[in-house]
Formats: sequence, C-alpha cells, structure tokens
Amino acid sequence: MYCYLNAEIIRKGIAVTDLASELQVAPKTMWLMLNGKSIITLTEAKKIKGLLGIDMKLELLFASKNDLVV
Repeated sequence: MYCYLNAEIIRKGIAVTDLASELQVAPKTMWLMLNGKSIITLTEAKKIKGLLGIDMKLELLFASKNDLVV
C-alpha cells in the first residue's frame, strides 16, 4: 500500500473511480494498483501525481509502508 498516495487521495477528496477514469482503467484495476496488487507504470504514476496536483517526489509519493523508515 502507498501510504502517502492514499493519504493525498483522501485529503484531496478524489474518488478512486475518477482516478480510474482518468487513467482509462477499470475501477477494480485502480483499486489493485493503489493496494500494491498491480503494477503502476511510470507514466501512470506521473499522471496520478499531476491529477493530485502535489509537489512531492514520485519516490516518496509511491513509497510503500515497507519502504518508510521510522
């Protein structure tokens, strides 16, 4: 799971179905992507970042909870 990505989606109030529509994928596919069960391509990652309109490095935005050091 992508902690920062999911937090930003919630903070911005963006529906997963809207993200799926923008990426031209099925909502189930989008859910799988957001939960780390399906690969997000670099192109898709950049598009998601642009849709969220945030200034955060892709490496951090798409870091999984296992990547984060406490």
